[in-house]
Amino acid sequence: ELFEKLELTRFNNEITTTSDPSKLFPVPCIYEKNPTSSDKLCNLWCQIQEYEEKKCLDCPELLKVDPENITLCQLHEELEKLNHDTDISTIVNSELSPVVCIYKKNPTSSSLLCNIWCEIQRFKGSYCTICPEEYLQSPAQEKLCDLHSELEILNHNDMLPTISPYKPVVCPYENDLANSEELCHLWCEINQFDGNRCIQC
Repeated sequence: ELFEKLELTRFNNEITTTSDPSKLFPVPCIYEKNPTSSDKLCNLWCQIQEYEEKKCLDCPELLKVDPENITLCQLHEELEKLNHDTDISTIVNSELSPVVCIYKKNPTSSSLLCNIWCEIQRFKGSYCTICPEEYLQSPAQEKLCDLHSELEILNHNDMLPTISPYKPVVCPYENDLANSEELCHLWCEINQFDGNRCIQC
């Protein structure tokens, strides 16, 4: 049936498919999840789409074989459409707001998921926070990175309170054997936004 439709489409279309793939609108193949013949069906169906100014999304093999393949391919599809519909040169980096990747704690595929998700966020007016290299080498990496991201977002929003005096607080990481100085520095900076000020015992 698809083969016949393709042949009929070719016959009825005197105009050839566009030579510039970037001008074709990306769409997912409707037969991608066919349990027996997805490749053959998609091959025919996707050829038909080219006559309708569309092109099939091709989820990279690296993403297809990943444990989070469904989410990865969905994100890949969204990014492809955004790249097609949006002029990325109009995005001003200085106007972007910091966000934390929602997949950063994914147990199997955080790096791949965040790479694509963060690219998408640029089209939506945001950028993903990046943990400094020195924190990545620390035993307290996860907590340091979390605090660093929280502080970056607060600094961007410029939400320091105007109340005075500050309420004295003690850093809960003072006795932490790993990176207590760095942890307390970040934690105390964050707590200033709640009207608190760290004191040293």
